[in-house]
Amino acid sequence: MGIFDEQPEKTVSDISVPSLHGLQEETPGLLFLSGPRAGRCAHLARGRWIVGRALDADISFPHESVSRQHCEVRVQRDGSTWIRDLGSLNGTQVNGRPVGRTQPTLLESGDQVRLSASAHLKFVRQTPREAELHEGLYQAAVHDPLTGLLNRRALDARLAQAFSFAMRHGPSLVLVVIDLDHFKQVNDRWGHDGGDLVLKSVAARVREQVRNEDLVARFGGEEFVLVLQGARPEEAIALADRIRRRVAEVPVRVPGGSVSITLSIGVAHAGESSVESSADLFVLADKRLYAAKHSGRNRVIGPNGVVES
Repeated sequence: MGIFDEQPEKTVSDISVPSLHGLQEETPGLLFLSGPRAGRCAHLARGRWIVGRALDADISFPHESVSRQHCEVRVQRDGSTWIRDLGSLNGTQVNGRPVGRTQPTLLESGDQVRLSASAHLKFVRQTPREAELHEGLYQAAVHDPLTGLLNRRALDARLAQAFSFAMRHGPSLVLVVIDLDHFKQVNDRWGHDGGDLVLKSVAARVREQVRNEDLVARFGGEEFVLVLQGARPEEAIALADRIRRRVAEVPVRVPGGSVSITLSIGVAHAGESSVESSADLFVLADKRLYAAKHSGRNRVIGPNGVVES
C-alpha cells in the first residue's frame, strides 16, 4: 500500500484553518507566508488534507493563481508528512524542486512550499505552547484591539480576495461603509473613555446583526466596513437599515449618563458599472456614505439613492 493509499483519519476537515484543540507535541503545520492569511498556521492532524483555492478545501489558500484542488498533504501515523501535486495549473514546489503527482515528497521542518509566484507556505513543527503563542500573535495582528473586529490591514487583504472571487463566480458582493454621526461631540463631552465605550457598543450591535460568514472590520476612527459575499444589494440595504435602527433605538450607557448615536451608511455592489476593482467598490460606498452625511445623516444610501432616514 502506498503512502497516499491509506484511509484518512483526519480529525478536523470542515474549516479552512484547523483549530489548536488536541494538539500533541511537535504537531506539523503549514504556515501561510503570503496572501490574505499571511501569518496564520494551519495545524495538521493525522490524515489527508487538500490545499487549494476552493472555499471548501481543507486548507483554503484564496488566491486566483492557486488551483481549486492544488496539492494533497498526508500526515502518517508516525508523524511523517508527505506532499504531492494534484495536477495544478502552476505546479507545486518544495524548496524550488517540483513535486510530482505519483511520487510524493517528504516534508521537513522549514521546507518552503510554493504553489505559485504569489502563493507560499512553510512547513513547520510546533509544540502546543508554540502554536498557542503563534495564534495569539496572528490574532493580534489582524484584529482591532478595542472592538475585536478585523483591522484595516486584514480588511484590505480579504476584500481584494472577495472581489476576485466575485469577478470569477458572479458579482454577488456588497460593501457597506458605516460612520458614526457627530462622534467628535461624543469625545468632547464624554472623553475618550466614553468614546471607546460607544465604539465597542456599536461594534457589538453591528456584529450581532450579520451572518457568521460576513466580514466586519473597523476601518479607522469611527468608521466600520462590512464585506457581504453572496448577498444581493436589496438584502445588504435591508441589513444596513436594521443596523442603523438598532443603534439609534438604544442609547449607550457611559459613566455619568448615556449617549444617543445615529449612523450614516453607504452601500455599493460589485456589479455596478463603475466598479472594476475592490478599490472602486470601496470608493463608491464611501461616496454614498458622505452623501448620507450631507443629506442629513441617520440614513442609508445605496445604488438607488436614500433608503431610509
